[in-house]
Amino acid sequence: MTGLVRVEDGLRRADAAVVVDELRRRNWAVTDGDDWSLFWSFHPHAASVLHRVDPDQRLNHFPGVMSLHRKDHLALQLQADARTRGEEGPAFLPDTHLLPEGADAWRAAARREPDAVWILKPVNELAGRGIALVRGPDADLPEAPGWVIQRYVDDPLLLPGDQHKHALRVFAVITALEPLVVYVHPQPIVKFASRPFSLDHIEDRVRHLTNPSVQRTNTDSVDAVRNMRWSDYSRALRGTGVDAAVVWRDIRALIATTLRAHHESMLRISLGWGARLGCCFDLVGFDLTLDAAGRPWLLECNASPGISFRGGDDSPTQRIQRETKRTVVADLLTLIGVNDGFDPAPPAQRLPQERSRRGSFETLLPE
Repeated sequence: MTGLVRVEDGLRRADAAVVVDELRRRNWAVTDGDDWSLFWSFHPHAASVLHRVDPDQRLNHFPGVMSLHRKDHLALQLQADARTRGEEGPAFLPDTHLLPEGADAWRAAARREPDAVWILKPVNELAGRGIALVRGPDADLPEAPGWVIQRYVDDPLLLPGDQHKHALRVFAVITALEPLVVYVHPQPIVKFASRPFSLDHIEDRVRHLTNPSVQRTNTDSVDAVRNMRWSDYSRALRGTGVDAAVVWRDIRALIATTLRAHHESMLRISLGWGARLGCCFDLVGFDLTLDAAGRPWLLECNASPGISFRGGDDSPTQRIQRETKRTVVADLLTLIGVNDGFDPAPPAQRLPQERSRRGSFETLLPE
């Protein structure tokens, strides 16, 4: 089957290059007109697009998935979900306080642990912008709304012979909200900081934030953006006494719990925007870190996770990202039906055929 893809105009259009390349390999073409089969956008789709989509067209966002992207909404939904189970808080989300309304509760927590390190984040930014580490209850906090402060995972797992902090980017795809259908890709990207981990230098973002945009500011390194394949990482974990299979099981459970907790809000917001749910899907990036015991902690979720390639020309990092992201995108396009034509039937009816073409993706929900 051939088709037409329309890509959002603007500065982020380059992020869709890997999608366009893969579609062209399948004899698709790019259009700027209204006769598209697939509309790929970095930002949420405009209401004018949502309201005129046909059953055999596809959009790469549910409007409601943006609630995952906002760090305040992420924390609130997970905290509320934990309370319904009688738990004090989510087991995999570091202690998080919304600012400015949660400033007093945070200062009380900081006084109980005066040596603890906390991480201050704007709720709706990308690429590490605005993030800073602070310590002690007297730290200055923003007075304006739009911030969270979160307990920093200050005992990260470090690999044998490597004193650099790392984090995991896990890709998941939501193909339906009624019912909630989710697949997770078993090839996370492992992202490293380019300076050795040290709590003596909490002001040094390069030591603590693994985001490629932050790492590229390290001019002391020839290629500060360093990644590792999951297969190599799994072998490296053996030297720490951590079982990669257990880590992956815990990551799957973490992502499933997060998406179930947000299901109602994602559905309500998407319906409120008038979206035709059967025409939408969403690729989401989950950022996690492991503590010294190998326990995964959720740092944030990213709507429109970066699928372009970062790093020096043909560097090891470039090759790892190119290989992994092309696999994710290729499997995603096959999963949603690019090869067969988009089925206008309701999502529940499409599920058996969808699962038969999931490629490397693992079924996560429904269980």
